[in-house]
Amino acid sequence: MGSLGAILLAAGASTRMGSVKQLLPWKKSTLLEHSVQQLKHSEIHNVVVVLGANAKHICEKVNFDDVDVAVNPDWEKGMATSIATGMRFLLKKIPDIESVLVALADQPLLDYKYYKKLIDKSLTSTNKIVASSYSNELGVPAIFDRDYFDNLLNLEGSKGARALLRGGSVKVTSVNAGELALDLDTREAYNSVYEQHGRL
Repeated sequence: MGSLGAILLAAGASTRMGSVKQLLPWKKSTLLEHSVQQLKHSEIHNVVVVLGANAKHICEKVNFDDVDVAVNPDWEKGMATSIATGMRFLLKKIPDIESVLVALADQPLLDYKYYKKLIDKSLTSTNKIVASSYSNELGVPAIFDRDYFDNLLNLEGSKGARALLRGGSVKVTSVNAGELALDLDTREAYNSVYEQHGRL
């Protein structure tokens, strides 16, 4: 499959959370650091974390050793701009990169074992996209072959890659993420999942 990079989206302002979501406690670190570690443990060597809101504050608090950071100045325009920021960074660093995994920083139950499952599926699938399936829909984390890099660079709005995955015009191989793909968008959701899974 050649070289694989990863874009970890962490640019949102987490307004519904009431605090900087990326810095909330998880295990021995934070939500963001946990997500970074899971990607690194899945043996992806080129990870770029895309920050936006609160970027300076997050950089002061988080150890980004062995991963790159790109700041999206247009983060308020939606997730699509963060994906494009990550794509431009990776293509500049690794011009011949062959595929990209797009993931979210607020899905802590998706661990390195799940990422490896996605990667393994992408190695055997004839389709150019391998995406996660949950709530009867396709979403990220997802791996996109180089054939779709232009699509990722030209996405618009807040839906991010979902617009491409659910458009019906592309063939997608799905991997069932089930309840692991919980998005932690509210304090109630975070507190509940943290009590069950996030404590030491």
